[in-house]
Amino acid sequence: MRLLILLLLSVLTLCATSCTEKDYEEKLPPETQEGRYTFGCLVNGEIWLPEGMPLSIPKLIGRMNKECTYFAMVANLGRRESISIIIKNENITQGKTIPVNINEESFASYENTCDIGFFCEYRSTALGPGELTITKLDTTNRIISGRFSFEATLFDVQNPDCSCASSFSITEGRFDIKYLLQP
Repeated sequence: MRLLILLLLSVLTLCATSCTEKDYEEKLPPETQEGRYTFGCLVNGEIWLPEGMPLSIPKLIGRMNKECTYFAMVANLGRRESISIIIKNENITQGKTIPVNINEESFASYENTCDIGFFCEYRSTALGPGELTITKLDTTNRIISGRFSFEATLFDVQNPDCSCASSFSITEGRFDIKYLLQP
């Protein structure tokens, strides 16, 4: 009986300690060029990976027009945060590096929730560095892959009671998606 109790306590202890430890290490996805639907970056040095919400908010979506002069990508962390990159009126080609602070039509942004339903929006500006490098563009299979980084400063506050930081640094960004054709 004593042996059975000791064995049971050992099993319970083992289960309790193994159930509380992470079985994985969170890290940025590798840079791939196969349309694997991956995205990741560092936000102020912290790993940021998208997570969608089933039946409502997609994890990651990208669109490009046939002429390859418009590209938009949005990665969501549920309803709490999002990162967007929009490039308009620019020739998008493989190997090209495009500034993401060209003008009000081409920019990168980071949004985070400050209160239920309200966001603080941060955008790249002409004052801060920011770029998008296209490492693969396959228009036949609609695959686009690349790297990005940008400095985002406070652009819009939806609720004056929100306490928003003044800026965020987005670095080591990478993505690999199959994009939708924008009409």
